[in-house]
Amino acid sequence: MIKILSFSTNPDILPVMDRLVNKQAGWTGRPVADIRTARSAVLKEDFDIVLLGAGTGVAERESLQVILKELGKPTLLIDHYGGGSGLLFAEVMEAMAGR
Repeated sequence: MIKILSFSTNPDILPVMDRLVNKQAGWTGRPVADIRTARSAVLKEDFDIVLLGAGTGVAERESLQVILKELGKPTLLIDHYGGGSGLLFAEVMEAMAGR
């Protein structure tokens, strides 16, 4: 099972990302829209990937990197800015293959 934390501050994009993640067989996901909620999520469970969607800025990306490093989590950060489920699937599978 691939566990994905979808992160976006864009309220229109986040539900789409969550739907695309959770419709894939063998994937499970959780959406979060802010750094505090993301930190809480990674404290409670391990994720293979944090999927960064549209609306994620440099500051949020860096904050997530710091959080994951501080917690010793080997979670991958993947940028995803659209393109549909095919592109999302390819991005995730490519990242997981490189592990």
